[in-house]
Amino acid sequence: MAGPSASVVLPSSLGDDDIASVIRQMSDATSVDIQSTSTDFWISDGRAIGVDYCGEGRPFIMTLGEQFDVDEIDALATILPWTPQDQIGLAAMCNSDVDHALLAHLCLHLSEKFSGVTDLGGDLRTFTSDAGILSNAGDCAVEYVSALGQTCVSHFLLPAGLRRWCQHPDFRMVK
Repeated sequence: MAGPSASVVLPSSLGDDDIASVIRQMSDATSVDIQSTSTDFWISDGRAIGVDYCGEGRPFIMTLGEQFDVDEIDALATILPWTPQDQIGLAAMCNSDVDHALLAHLCLHLSEKFSGVTDLGGDLRTFTSDAGILSNAGDCAVEYVSALGQTCVSHFLLPAGLRRWCQHPDFRMVK
């Protein structure tokens, strides 16, 4: 069963050196080599990124340079001091608690490295009603209309907000 996904939204475009750095970060942060292709990787040791997991490799997919929905960019521009220029997409290919934790900590690691914010890809209110989580300064829920005409909500978390969410008893990444 496929697991959760999220993106790290960036204030500047990634160049070739940055992309190589992201791939190295995946390898360095997870203590394993990237296997198969540059977008598929497995994590067998999450301790370097703050997850107490050491065991069988957990499969993930990384995408670079995803496209933004115009309405989403317009909405983000009202709350961020910069306009999104690029993003790193991450998806866990399994759905256990450890996969959610690894994904969140990968996003945290990359958002800190590249001064980005984490797009949870959905509504955090699905998992919690805790106002302390939902109303953190700098974090936000953006409502926008998708290309299919549907009203969507996506929560965007600064690194501090994502760190708080990871420690919350209701913690889950959006699937």
